[in-house]
Amino acid sequence: MTMSAIETFAQTTPEGKKGVNATGYPIVNEPITITIVAQHDIAKGQKKYSEMELFKKLEKKTNIKINWIEIPGSAWAEKKNLMFASGDLPDAFWGNGIDDTDIIANMDNLVPLNDLIEKYGPNIKKVFATRPETKSVVTAYNDNIYSLFQVRETYFPATRTVIGINKRWLDKFGLQVPKTTDELLAALRKFKAGDANGNGKPDEIPLTFMYAMGSGSVRNPSDLFPPFGVYDNTSNNILTYHLMTRNKQVVFTPMDEGYKEAMKWLAKLYSEGLLDKEAYTNTSNTYYAKTRSADDKVGVVIDWTINSAVGSDREKDFVQLPPLTGPKGDKGWTIVSGSQIARNKFVITKKNKNLEATMRWVDEFYSPITSLETFCGPIGEMYKLDSKGIMVPNEAPKDMNFESWKWGNTPADSAPFAALKEYESMILPTASQIERYKAELVVQPYLQKDPYPNVFFSGSDIEVLKEIMPEINSYVQIMQASFVTEGNVDSRWDGYVQKLKDMRLDEAMAIFSKAYKKYLTSK
Repeated sequence: MTMSAIETFAQTTPEGKKGVNATGYPIVNEPITITIVAQHDIAKGQKKYSEMELFKKLEKKTNIKINWIEIPGSAWAEKKNLMFASGDLPDAFWGNGIDDTDIIANMDNLVPLNDLIEKYGPNIKKVFATRPETKSVVTAYNDNIYSLFQVRETYFPATRTVIGINKRWLDKFGLQVPKTTDELLAALRKFKAGDANGNGKPDEIPLTFMYAMGSGSVRNPSDLFPPFGVYDNTSNNILTYHLMTRNKQVVFTPMDEGYKEAMKWLAKLYSEGLLDKEAYTNTSNTYYAKTRSADDKVGVVIDWTINSAVGSDREKDFVQLPPLTGPKGDKGWTIVSGSQIARNKFVITKKNKNLEATMRWVDEFYSPITSLETFCGPIGEMYKLDSKGIMVPNEAPKDMNFESWKWGNTPADSAPFAALKEYESMILPTASQIERYKAELVVQPYLQKDPYPNVFFSGSDIEVLKEIMPEINSYVQIMQASFVTEGNVDSRWDGYVQKLKDMRLDEAMAIFSKAYKKYLTSK
């Protein structure tokens, strides 16, 4: 269907709320069709949304047919911008691809959802009640709600990294798993000096990581920072990298005294040859060449899981390192803000003539069972119900793991839903979920309290942050590597702080603080 065909199609669709049932099913007495545009890359073996069992079941249940217009990521920006510029809009946008800038620039074309949620969104309202932060996340600076949210909590971690330590090496030297930064330092020194792998060569790398931001941050050293009283989040929104809160105040982590102490500690490791000399230049290829080497060269690794770092053959040789206690008694683990709760997953446009029916349809995705089917996979195809009504995963097809199978049969992360923590009693985890879930349990008692949230900035504030933060992020990245590899942190610290101020950090912090206060009042 061409873009100009959207309006033509919409004109043939039954209009208004006549025949819409406020409760129960079907949602409408007479069938209607709603046109939804989605960014969707369809890989080999994957289904279009129109072919997915989840949506077929929902059509039968609701009497609402969806006319899907699926656009690949390579063409998404151009076609999305053309739709908004021309006014040739669908009834709704689904999943990934709409961001805050789109919302702010096109508010006149979007339907505020506040009243529709109140009247036709009982499942959404239940999530608002149990997770007040979901309402704060989707509430714009003018107090309107223009998009719906996603919650990924069911067997999904709030954290980014797992740290593994070589148990064979610990056993060789009669050491216990370290619990403090001092104990880890002592173990690394043993690894370095004692020919830990027993090959008679000084080729051991006591600690390695790969310093990166965004998706690459799963191999970052950031969870070695909480022992010094700070949390350094560099995972999701580039405009809010490095932010934390302390006593309801926003803190820029790389300018905090705790961060300076963390830099000095890492610099000590580097100067003693305990840290990989390529830690700040590693690529994924060089990193995994070391961690997965059959020569048993690495003592401590950082990754999404231990298996991810060292591979299934060597996983048995490593154990998880717990959150370490620092010199002043600090201990913690970083929460990835925006990873579990996100916004902009469903947007209704003013072209929509079936607002009430559309809200009831999308509200179904926030019911417990449909949330789980959307996030994890449909019952009947990927899961079966046992005698107690618990969802049990089926075997994936040959030559395909369960995660790949899931992405071909359900929208998963590219959808509105609320897969809450308490739903874990309704579904059995897959093998890959079990591994990460067990790792999460180790750090769960020490998770960061009150991370900087996924706030909603105004359009003008976003533009200012876009001017300021990318340059600051680059400078911080360069200086972290410099502090660790060159040392002399104390003598260079004041000049570093002044440089950040010269780069307008104070102006950005005022924006961060204003948005944070707004977020707190909307909860």
